[in-house]
Amino acid sequence: MKKFITSLTNRSASLLAAVMLLSATMSLAQVSYMENEVAHQVSNKAEQGYLGDVVMDADKKEINLYFVTATKSKKIKVEKYVFDYDLNFKTSEKEEYDQAKDVKSKYGWFKFRNEEVEKTIGVTAEPTMMGNLVFKRKEITSFWSWYYGGYRTESKVTDKLKPRNDEGNKYFYRGHFDNDETGELLALVSPKINGKDFYKMHMEYNVLKVDKDLNVVSKVDINFESPQYLIYKGVFDNTGDFAAVFAPTAGMGMKNESEKPTEYTYVRINPKGEVVERVSFETKATRWMIGGVYDKDGITTIYGAGFKIGKPKDAYADFKNYAPVYKGFDNMQVVSLKNGKLQYVSAPNLDEIASKTVAPSGQKKAKEYDGGRIRVTGVQTAPNGDVLIMAQMLTYNAVSQVVVYKDFLVFHFGGNGEFKKMYSIDTPAKGGLYNSTDPVSSPAVRPSDSEIFISEDGKTALWTTALVTKVDKTSVSYYFLNEKTTTWTPREQLLISTIDLASANMTAVQTAGDDTKGKKDFFLRKDIRFVPFGDGKRVLVIGEDRMSVGVFSKNDNYIYLGKMSIAGKK
Repeated sequence: MKKFITSLTNRSASLLAAVMLLSATMSLAQVSYMENEVAHQVSNKAEQGYLGDVVMDADKKEINLYFVTATKSKKIKVEKYVFDYDLNFKTSEKEEYDQAKDVKSKYGWFKFRNEEVEKTIGVTAEPTMMGNLVFKRKEITSFWSWYYGGYRTESKVTDKLKPRNDEGNKYFYRGHFDNDETGELLALVSPKINGKDFYKMHMEYNVLKVDKDLNVVSKVDINFESPQYLIYKGVFDNTGDFAAVFAPTAGMGMKNESEKPTEYTYVRINPKGEVVERVSFETKATRWMIGGVYDKDGITTIYGAGFKIGKPKDAYADFKNYAPVYKGFDNMQVVSLKNGKLQYVSAPNLDEIASKTVAPSGQKKAKEYDGGRIRVTGVQTAPNGDVLIMAQMLTYNAVSQVVVYKDFLVFHFGGNGEFKKMYSIDTPAKGGLYNSTDPVSSPAVRPSDSEIFISEDGKTALWTTALVTKVDKTSVSYYFLNEKTTTWTPREQLLISTIDLASANMTAVQTAGDDTKGKKDFFLRKDIRFVPFGDGKRVLVIGEDRMSVGVFSKNDNYIYLGKMSIAGKK
């Protein structure tokens, strides 16, 4: 049977704590996704700082957690807590440094760049009312947080600028991507063409790279044989590359319309402004509201809800039929590319999705996809090539005019694009769908992320979801400036279920860390929350105390560690 242990540093547990521990142990023994769980008390300094790194020492079978914070005397403190692989606490150590460079020389994960506040002067772009490209000065201020362990960036757009050459005066704005670290800019544009040749603006696109001094240092052409409409532009979070998707367009003033209105084109642009991928594909959906692009292990996934194509001409794109919508879709289209080559285009309709929807054990009814917009939170590939796309449904609250996040989904596609199943978790919207929803403090307006871990044999998918259940108002200190700022931080609790990929069955959804009364004892950390170990067969889950319930106390600070088996329930 798995263990739940409370470790206390420099104090004895009271009888009340012992009674509470016994109660928690009995309840948590039912949560069999976790082999072990431990709540260990940490110092106030560790709690006020951030978790810089978690190092697994395979030789010693030890887990090393490094907490970092600064003091008002401008010193940097590092506290190390050591546990064995069974989560038994072994020892702790404290270090103090006068200079950030001393910490950097010892720990490669230390990201502080010597200043709590850094300013970068850069350039950005936007369209005029007539759609022409215009450059503006951009002031980028980065604030280091000793609580989150990273820089928070604020940008301010100021004066209109004139390029040092005349290149910037020749273009129609299509989109742009800023590099806040260098102050540089990539602008996606078309040449300004008036009169009877107006349609050529939709056949010639350019990528301009502009440095912070307003020099257009490079121009790359993206040309088409027929007019195209830009239906999507976005950024790959993990690479910094940019993606654009074009669809054939027709209508007033257009000539040389494509004879293949369903032939769409995906283009990938690296931060240097170079086109590194260009792939055409036959769309199975029109009015395709692309939700994003995702890249992992050389596989690019483009996804979004769309409408069925009655006639080929329905696939033509223009401003009218690509106006944003949030509901009424007929299908969910997924395009998969591997190493720059098309793998498949799949667009299961709502009836097929509904017929293949699976609910977890204990949930009365499967939550069906309702034809609305979704937010994809991750893509995982199984050893056999199957693709699992994690998503969260969303809707638009007309009263408060904010996006409300709803239930959780996993779309399961085979390696050839066959739609296999959709798994769903019915999560009631927090804050109400039709009532006024506070855009700052309501959990309903904060997205929740999912992550899937595949077992070594490829048969089981462990589905974890970080459910936002509250939003904390936090004051973050900038010790080197003697200043504080107020932030609103979503707090997440861990939902766990497993999917048998062969039988398409789901186990019951459970919340890690529940006590006997159903209260949630901890939230997932914002800095580091999952660390695989044990030859990839287990995952260390890291949380922190934020409520005065169970074995935790608001007067003490605890870190939660859970040893989760990727194979699922025991």
